[in-house]
Amino acid sequence: MNIVLIVLDSLRQDHVGAYGNTWIKTPNLDRFATESVKFTRAYPEALPTLPVRRSLYTGRRIFPYSEMDQDWAVNYSFPGWGPIRADRMTVAEFLRKQNYRTSLVGDCYHMFKAGNNFHRGFDSWQFMRGQEMDNYHTGPALSDEFLESFIPESHKKNSGCKRFLGRYLMNTFHRDEDQTSCAMVFRKAESWLHDNLEAERFFMTLESFDPHEPWVPPAYYRRLYDEDGQVTDCALSPYMEWQGLLTERELKRLQANYAGSVTMVDRWFGHFMDALAYSGKLEDTVVGVISDHGHALAMGARDQDFVGKTGHPSTRAVNDLVLMIRHPDGSCAGQTCDKLCYNFDLTTTLLHMAGLTPPEEMEGINLWELASSDASGRDHTSTAWGTVVTVINDKWWYNANLWGEAPRLFDIQNDPEHRDNVAADHPEVCRKLLDLAIQDAGGADKLPKSLASYKSRIGCGLNGYAPIAYSNATYIDVSAL
Repeated sequence: MNIVLIVLDSLRQDHVGAYGNTWIKTPNLDRFATESVKFTRAYPEALPTLPVRRSLYTGRRIFPYSEMDQDWAVNYSFPGWGPIRADRMTVAEFLRKQNYRTSLVGDCYHMFKAGNNFHRGFDSWQFMRGQEMDNYHTGPALSDEFLESFIPESHKKNSGCKRFLGRYLMNTFHRDEDQTSCAMVFRKAESWLHDNLEAERFFMTLESFDPHEPWVPPAYYRRLYDEDGQVTDCALSPYMEWQGLLTERELKRLQANYAGSVTMVDRWFGHFMDALAYSGKLEDTVVGVISDHGHALAMGARDQDFVGKTGHPSTRAVNDLVLMIRHPDGSCAGQTCDKLCYNFDLTTTLLHMAGLTPPEEMEGINLWELASSDASGRDHTSTAWGTVVTVINDKWWYNANLWGEAPRLFDIQNDPEHRDNVAADHPEVCRKLLDLAIQDAGGADKLPKSLASYKSRIGCGLNGYAPIAYSNATYIDVSAL
C-alpha cells in the first residue's frame, strides 16, 4: 500500500466545515472527512513548527530536548527548535529500507535551512521558495505606503513588521494564484505522482506552510468573508491581546484574510486529491491529513482574546489539531473518534495500515485500532512549548511552566471554552498533572540543565516564553519569586 502524509501549517480545527464550522468554505477537506476517520482530540507533543515536525517525522517524543545542553544548541531560537537528531530514524528512512520510493514536497522554509535535515530519507525532495523571510526574490525595496496598507494603525511605524512583510511581499505579491507557494506544493506533488506511477510502492509527504501568516490570499478568497472596504488589509498577528492594538474593523479583516487563506489551501488540497484519484493510485493509498497547530484570532473564549500562537496561555485555537485518515477500501469512512491521541501517533498508524511493523523506537499507538474497536486512547497528553507544558485528560486542561508557576486549570467537561481558571481551587490537581508532564519527559533528572535559564521568561510571545506582559494577569515575572 502507498502512503501519503499531508501537513497543513496553522490550520485551526474549528475552521474546517467537517469539524462543525458553518460559515467557512472547505468543500474538499469536508469531502475528504466523509471518506475518512476524523479525530477530534489530537494534540501535538511539542510546539511550534520544527518541534512538531521532529516528533511527527520520527514517530516519537522530542521533549525534554536533551540536545539543549550541547554547545551547538545556542544556534537555535528556543528549546526544541532545530534539526532532527542524527541518531533518530525518520519514517522516510524506514520506508526507503522497505523499498518504498519516497518524496518530500514542501514550502516550510525552516525545514530546509542548512543542517536541519528534514529531507533525510527522501529519494526526492523539492523546496517551494518564498515563504516568510526566505531570501528568494531581490529587487527595489517596497514603499512604506504600500507596506502600511497591510499593517494596522498601531504597528505602521514598526520597522520589524515592515521588514518581515517587505521580504514576504517581495517574494510573493507579483505571483498569480497558481504560482503561489501553496499551489506549487500541490502541483509539484501532482507532477511527482505522474512521473512515478510505475513505482511499486511510494511514500509522499506534502508540506503546505499556508495557511500560516502572513495572510495575503488572492482578494477573491478574502471577499468570501469580508467585502472590500476602506480598511487596512491586516496580514500579521500582533502576538498580544487585540484590544488597544487592532480596531474591530481591522480584526475582522485579519480574520477574513486567514479564512481566505484556509479556503485557498482547501482548493489546492482538492486539486491534489483529484490527481491522486485520476492516477488510479487513490484506491491503493492510505492518506493522512494533519495540522501542526492552529492560530488564535480573538474569536472567542477559546482564543483568550489573543491574536497569535502562544504556549502560555495555551489555547484550543492553537492546540486542537485537524487529523483525518482515509483508508483506500473505505473502512470506517465518516466516523469520528473522540479518544485522546498525539500527532506522532499518526506516523506509526500509517505504517500499521500499510501492513508494516514500526521500528521499536517509534512510540506512537495505532489510531486505526481506536477508530475501529473499543480500544482505549491515551489517558492524557502533554504538550511542551519551550519550558511551558499543557496537560490534557478527560477532565482537565492544565497549563504552566515546568516549575508549576502561573498555573491555568480548566474543567473541560463543564467549561470547554476555558472561561474560568480554577487553578487556585485545585492545587493538588495542578501538581498531579505537572508530575505527568515531567514523567512523560522521563523524570526531572532528564530535564536539560540549560532549561533553567528560561525560567524567568514565562509569558505569551512568539516563542511561548517571551517576556511580553499579558494584560489579564496570566503573565508573572517569576524571576522575582
